[in-house]
Amino acid sequence: MNTYEKMLLTSLGLLSVSTKEIQKAFKAAAGKKSSKKELEKILNALMKEGQSKRKEAEKKARELIKKVLKELDIPTRSELKTLERKLSQRAHRQAGRAKK
Repeated sequence: MNTYEKMLLTSLGLLSVSTKEIQKAFKAAAGKKSSKKELEKILNALMKEGQSKRKEAEKKARELIKKVLKELDIPTRSELKTLERKLSQRAHRQAGRAKK
């Protein structure tokens, strides 16, 4: 299994763990008579955990994309803008020479 597959599976694994944790917490809360306040606390904690896991998965996905682009030798947006700027400068210089 290559690095990309491992990173993708790790990201998916994080998401599935979060789902399992949510299901487990709600089953536990349903098993006992919980107050509305207790359920809200559980939900808030799970939402915070979910946001954390989502950010972690997004970070891993960004890292994976950067690595894939680098290995495939695909230029980044900033590299393309730099190239565009250089081409524009060259075109202006050549236009100035042509006028002389």
